[in-house]
Amino acid sequence: MDEIKCPKCGTVNPAGRTTCVECGASFEEDYDANGSTIKLKASMAPSKHDNHDVIDDSAKKRKIPVPALVAVASIIVIVGIIASSFSKSGKKDGAASAKDTSSETTAVEAVNNDSEESSIASSEASSEFASTLSDIREDKLNMLSMYGEDIYKKSVAANWKAGSTLKDIQSVGYLFLTNENEEGNKLYLIYKVTVKNEYVDSDDSYSGESSFFWYTGYKDIVVKEDGSLNIDFDKYEAPVGTFKVDSGLGETWSYDGWKSTDEIIAGITTINPGFDIEDHIDKAAAK
Repeated sequence: MDEIKCPKCGTVNPAGRTTCVECGASFEEDYDANGSTIKLKASMAPSKHDNHDVIDDSAKKRKIPVPALVAVASIIVIVGIIASSFSKSGKKDGAASAKDTSSETTAVEAVNNDSEESSIASSEASSEFASTLSDIREDKLNMLSMYGEDIYKKSVAANWKAGSTLKDIQSVGYLFLTNENEEGNKLYLIYKVTVKNEYVDSDDSYSGESSFFWYTGYKDIVVKEDGSLNIDFDKYEAPVGTFKVDSGLGETWSYDGWKSTDEIIAGITTINPGFDIEDHIDKAAAK
């Protein structure tokens, strides 16, 4: 068979092709009565599912050299390394970052991360130790109170024995400590805990509610210019006192804490000699 001239674009195609190498038009073959004359007709180019020759030719024209692909991949890797470096530089050694209350991440969520330390921090602004409770924004104090409640509820689930039910835990204020001879500070968040105790034996039963006071304490709180905080949540203090409930039937329950806020203040004063204490406890709520 002779070479075929495309009736659509005029390109001369090798014998045996059914489509034009230039425009993709298909050829329909008609023969005369003697079978010697070929009449060619052109139609619209076939779809990509009908003719693989057209796809292969166009793909070859778009092929990207291997060296170019390698160069692009190298650039992506380098950019990724730089981005990672900037991300890590936004944190202090041993401190992770958590968003403030206007973001999706709360203080409680930050504490539940697997990092060694967590903080309520958001930027690289200059910072210094809080010197008074008023240096700490109220929304940050609320976040810390939420975290303290979470700590206590987890302790209840893990350590309380049968017959104890947590009825309520609420923040009643703060104690802020500084020492003029030492850099740094301490913040104690005070909570009122209400517990229900129940006991039944063969002869009698006991059911009653009691309240006591518990705290969680943090040290060396750093306040940044934007109001965010750096706090080591993994190093917190819990009460050394003990509050007991006696059923009178031979069953007792013991809890970490004190009977009153006065006892808490006395206990904290004892373990922090030389510190000045700012008392921000709501006496009405603590009754």
